[in-house]
Amino acid sequence: MMMHKRKPTLSSIVIYAALIAFVLFCILPFALVLSSSFSDEEALKEYGIGFFPREFSLEAYRYAFQYPDDILNAYGVTVFVTVVGTVLNLLLTVLIAYPLSKQDFRWRRPMSFYLFFTMLFNGGLVPTYLLLKNYLHLYDTIWVLILPLLIVPGNVFIMRVFFQGVPRSLYESAVIDGAGEWTMLFRIGIPLSKAGIATVTFFIILLYWNDTFTGLLFLEDPKLTPLQLLLNQLVNYVQYVQQNAVVSGGMISAADLPDKSLMFAMCVIATGPMLFVFSFFQKYFVRGLTAGALKE
Repeated sequence: MMMHKRKPTLSSIVIYAALIAFVLFCILPFALVLSSSFSDEEALKEYGIGFFPREFSLEAYRYAFQYPDDILNAYGVTVFVTVVGTVLNLLLTVLIAYPLSKQDFRWRRPMSFYLFFTMLFNGGLVPTYLLLKNYLHLYDTIWVLILPLLIVPGNVFIMRVFFQGVPRSLYESAVIDGAGEWTMLFRIGIPLSKAGIATVTFFIILLYWNDTFTGLLFLEDPKLTPLQLLLNQLVNYVQYVQQNAVVSGGMISAADLPDKSLMFAMCVIATGPMLFVFSFFQKYFVRGLTAGALKE
């Protein structure tokens, strides 16, 4: 019996074309950044960015790693903050989302409203600064990069959706067998919500890894400088030197400082590890987003 191939319909062609276009929109910008980071500074200024470097050069990376101890220390701080912050954040997110998913939880509505209210309004920058510095005494400590981001209301609501998707009959059967809330959470809720946990974990990792603003406000000790803040300071330093060189009539030699290519190299250094993290979470991440979109 011969199998007849199905002819592609117009709708499927449109869908695949849209998906291909979306993939290109995601990949091509990073390809431009990667190519420009390996381009010569003068070639970038003369010809602009392109998908292939006109003149291959590693000058931007040589300058970025001119002080490797600072880069390694910043990587260590960022990895520590990301790992510790992700574990604590995920633990609190699960412990808050699980009771909120129970219909018989007495404080379900007030707590949900409280979390939703914080998504719309906050205390502002000045009260937050005074709270963290004068009352919590977190200024210039490693914990100021972790504790202020411990709870993200949006992630709590995502996890609540996944816990609500667990069949209630499983919980009822566990109660009949004498299981408590902790047993039901770790034996039923979490194992059946792995896709949601992976999705939230990826969001939390990105939150801590890309956080620059907190360190800019609350850190002075160079040993506590995270990666994103260090790269930002490095780019600002290069631009400052070049501007002063122009203002002072060329007394400061800034011809060899890669300005444009250095910014692209900083992007590659900062985002490179996240590509491996995303590839690890990709299967659960896509499943988590689609499952969360279908459940109420």
